[in-house]
Amino acid sequence: MNIDAVLSRLLAIFALIILFLTSAHAGDATWDSSPILGDWNNPNNWTPAVVPNAIIDKAAFGVSTQTAVSISSGSVLLDRLTFNPGASVYTISYTGLNFFGIGIENNSGKSQSFVADSDGFSFPETSFSNSASAGEFHDFYEWRHCRIQ
Repeated sequence: MNIDAVLSRLLAIFALIILFLTSAHAGDATWDSSPILGDWNNPNNWTPAVVPNAIIDKAAFGVSTQTAVSISSGSVLLDRLTFNPGASVYTISYTGLNFFGIGIENNSGKSQSFVADSDGFSFPETSFSNSASAGEFHDFYEWRHCRIQ
């Protein structure tokens, strides 16, 4: 077997591994209509049962009985957070919320609230990188030295 054949096979194997890891991640999810509690970090509150928290992830919100959502540990990284048409009015509390793609899309026609609060160890932060934006129809509340970038 020559070196070109070996390199071709190794490249193919590497590509399959990358494809598998990317599809296995799949952190896109929709907040449930009747979640257990308002804990963002609980996968049982999302469909499918994964917690969106990577720069390529998308989190969507529709009608729900639990509209006070709290990110209970650490910062969340997202491509986008979308409020679907007809979505409930939400209040999302967090220490860190960072967008790397679209940002916030509010298609609900209702004002949504974001509350940045310190966990006692770090300053709360909201950031929009690349082409991400805050969109429309929402309020940001800053508590304890929050930074919005």
